[in-house]
Amino acid sequence: MNYSNPRNPDTLSESIVMNQKIIPYFYQLGYQYLDINVKLQKDFITAIADLVVYLDEDKTQPYIVAEVKSQIPAEITLLAPSVQQVFSYAAYLGESVRYLLVTDGIHYHWFERSSGGRSLLSLENAPHAYNQQQLALFSNVLQPITDPQHFFDLMHSVMQILVREGTGYGLRMGSEINRILIAKLHDEQNITLGRKSLFSSDQKTESQLSIDIASLFNNALAQLSTISISEGIWNLSPRVLKQIVVMMEKYAFSTITHNAINQLFWHLFSDMVRLDHDVYTTPLYLAQFLIQLVNPQPGMRILDPACGTGLFPIESAKHLQASSEITPTSEISMLSSSLPEKTIIGIEINAEVAELALTNFVLNGLPPNDLVKADALDKNAYTNFRESCDVVVLDPPVGQIPRSFSFLHQFDIASFSNRITYEMLFVERALDFLKPGGILGILLPDTLLSSPAYARARAWILQVAIPKAIISLPVDAFVQVGHSGKASILLLEKKPSSSSKVGQVLLAEIQSLNIGKSQRSVASGIFSSLVEVVRTFMTTNQVPEETQQDYWNAWLISSNELKIESWNASAHNPNKRTFVQTLKQSSYSMVPLESLVEIIGGRNFGPSNYVEKGDNTAMVLQAGAVRDLVLDTSESPFVSYRDYIHFERIQVKTGDVLITTTGKYLGRATAIIGETLGYTLASGAVTILRPRSPAEVDPFFLAAVLSSTLGKEQVLQKQAVSSAQPYIRRGDLGSILIPLPNLRIQKDIADRLHEMLATAQRLIQLANRIEAASKEIVVKELQAGEDNA
Repeated sequence: MNYSNPRNPDTLSESIVMNQKIIPYFYQLGYQYLDINVKLQKDFITAIADLVVYLDEDKTQPYIVAEVKSQIPAEITLLAPSVQQVFSYAAYLGESVRYLLVTDGIHYHWFERSSGGRSLLSLENAPHAYNQQQLALFSNVLQPITDPQHFFDLMHSVMQILVREGTGYGLRMGSEINRILIAKLHDEQNITLGRKSLFSSDQKTESQLSIDIASLFNNALAQLSTISISEGIWNLSPRVLKQIVVMMEKYAFSTITHNAINQLFWHLFSDMVRLDHDVYTTPLYLAQFLIQLVNPQPGMRILDPACGTGLFPIESAKHLQASSEITPTSEISMLSSSLPEKTIIGIEINAEVAELALTNFVLNGLPPNDLVKADALDKNAYTNFRESCDVVVLDPPVGQIPRSFSFLHQFDIASFSNRITYEMLFVERALDFLKPGGILGILLPDTLLSSPAYARARAWILQVAIPKAIISLPVDAFVQVGHSGKASILLLEKKPSSSSKVGQVLLAEIQSLNIGKSQRSVASGIFSSLVEVVRTFMTTNQVPEETQQDYWNAWLISSNELKIESWNASAHNPNKRTFVQTLKQSSYSMVPLESLVEIIGGRNFGPSNYVEKGDNTAMVLQAGAVRDLVLDTSESPFVSYRDYIHFERIQVKTGDVLITTTGKYLGRATAIIGETLGYTLASGAVTILRPRSPAEVDPFFLAAVLSSTLGKEQVLQKQAVSSAQPYIRRGDLGSILIPLPNLRIQKDIADRLHEMLATAQRLIQLANRIEAASKEIVVKELQAGEDNA
């Protein structure tokens, strides 16, 4: 019998997909009651649903509706006709329908529907059947939470109580909410075992209730982990705690879907950690991408030595579950586990963040003892993990190591650089944990890969590891977590002790992820196509012929070509010669900036320094005032004349070039030529470049070079990333190369630029006048018509 689709012989007919793939799939998920070709009637409209899944044998509670197609794309949006069709079927069936599925038996696109059908949420994984026996235990005691929006509303109500109490949005709030959730889930577990509920305010004083909740939390944590509970401090007052318990006690939180609880961790708790510590969490899509690149397999040991709230371990577990017979847990249980111990290990130094990670481990089926509260940079601790891991994956803390750091003497890489950063130490520590031949996947700021200051550190890495792939991420990669720094993914293979292996390195450059703060990106499609290229290279040492797409391109170079001067992928792109490379071949000499100018750092002024503008005040030029080749001083603050006299060195003078060296405006430059600014100082985000010899360089020409693609390309390569924002160090700024024609040519270029900018200003003014006039046309015409009437 021919089962193929006559319109597309490569695809099966919908009926065969239904019977051979979809129905067995639902049985495997644990659903027993389902119907196909279900007739739907609403008003005068009749439709046929391909498949409906029910929660009860009588088939009175439709729970899932599925739309089966013969072929659908790997990526789909909420606006796709098939999604809208199945959404309308759910409306016909009623509010009990919670999940929607669009599938061809190969691609499964799951969506979760809020109560009343108000909205849809895309899901990564299939929902598992409720444990009916567990729901029965709660039926007369607790109300199941069947709507994710209800759960989020409850959590936001708890947050508002904490805010009124004076708890700010941050790690402390996240920790308190997490502890209450742990206590609540542990209490529900006790209920299923026939024990009395302690998470209850009934006939209890505030003090007694506080003791009971703390007892639940401590008992749960003691069962789960070796994390020291003495480090967890219960800060809530008994009065506030009772308000929260009254709000939460009637609900069964263990009925919340994994999708909803995971959203709480990645979009709420991670933000709280970031707010408190002024650090940037890893976007979920980048974590998933990195796990797919390193591609851990069942039987491997995976480690994240800086796991935060557990993102990389959780995504590793999902990856293993997708590539093995391991079954994900179907309900939230404080003691459930679906993976062998010590398969996936997370290390976290901060006790409160570790608590959040611990809960996340448990809710996602990871053994709780695989979360270790420790400082991974102490080589004398947890020596049993040394050379025991097949894969290490992490997004390390970044920034310069303080002089007081006590473990620095343990690190070899520290002797290879004058500037020691956390990310350098984590590279060495990760390689310590790896077996020979193991793979490290790490997110790193581009400064470590390209700055001359870290060339010797890169030389050390080459002694102990083999670079396998360097993937340059675009500037919008971190926009959803509020960061604008430039970073790359580095894949390293730990060398066997006798290896002198020389091979090829895969380099890739992603131009954009089209990510906005409030919209879903196309990142998943970009990443999936690039993952296939990387995996092919890792197994065959080759890449497919088609290695360039709309958003990325990839190529191979010999590891001998990966000079320690730069591991920046863009610098090695054979299809894109950089402006610096091009100009090095020209007749103009390339001169380091520091040989042309004196580099003078500005000074930070605080609100206490600012005064009202007056005759005896001085303007402070902040980063926002410096635009490419122009100044906008309309928002500039003022300080006293006394401050102006006191900080003589940062007084801005005619002939100075100003460049922004910190923050989101990094690399903007302009020259002070002919402006009458009066008393003016440079802020800490602005650096003064004062030409050493006016006969050697024209200030406006120099500003134009720094503002051009040539200058910005170099600034981008040399920028560093602190825990808060990107910046460029004075030494790296001084190493920027400036093409230097003779002064006559410089002035000619400067004059032409002045003329073009003046024309641009006139056109802007003209456009503003035309716009203003256009807004008056309708009014004038109506008035004229009224007069004529």
